Amino acid sequence: MRRKWVSLAMAVLMCWIFGAYQVRSQTRPAVASMPSTRPAKPVPPAGPERVLRFHTEIAVHDDFSLTVTESIRVVALGRVIRRGIIRDFPLQYQKKDGTKVAVPFEVVALLKNGRPEPYHVVGRGCVYTGKKDVFLKPGVYTYTLVYRTRRQPLNHNNRDELHWTVAGDGWSFDMEHVSARVKLPEGVPSDEVRYVAHTGVKGAVGQDYLARIDEGERICFTATRKLGSDEDLTISVTWPEMIEGPREE
Repeated sequence: MRRKWVSLAMAVLMCWIFGAYQVRSQTRPAVASMPSTRPAKPVPPAGPERVLRFHTEIAVHDDFSLTVTESIRVVALGRVIRRGIIRDFPLQYQKKDGTKVAVPFEVVALLKNGRPEPYHVVGRGCVYTGKKDVFLKPGVYTYTLVYRTRRQPLNHNNRDELHWTVAGDGWSFDMEHVSARVKLPEGVPSDEVRYVAHTGVKGAVGQDYLARIDEGERICFTATRKLGSDEDLTISVTWPEMIEGPREE
């Protein structure tokens, strides 16, 4: 009889322990899984290599020299844009009378995503960005090129004129957004400033653009459509003659 009671007590004790364990398991709060701190792997941009935005700021100084700041945002996939972009600046132009004028060109600064970027200039006017042994990862990059030049504004019929091709030659892909702003020297009356632009291939007179003078008296131009690899936005701004006599040639 004693063994029977001992066995019964052991069975009751085991049932109590098992039941208490189950209750404790059911009431225990669930532990939320911790989010991974590992950075997400960047996803390469979809579509072909292209220029997302090409914006130019042109400051015309009193001595008729120019300071130009170009902001160029590109999608690089390692096809054409491998180490960086190439910016080709023409070192001469032809006047209406056929005379060729050589223009100086000096790089002031080059940035990639806001940080200084190595570069070298070939043939005085072709700027190569990046390092020879460093290849870009697929992604979106913004290049800022600042340079100075002279002998650009011309004089015609007692008016000074700046004629400028915004993106220039040498690009092999489309440009989704192209724009420019021109700041003239102090003292130029805004109501006597004239401006016009053209879009399309060289020599075309397309009118796919908007233009205005903003509150800072800068002349603003914006192409209203995507431009192909062989197209550009060409701007022209004229204002009353400021310097009498011969100009620097």
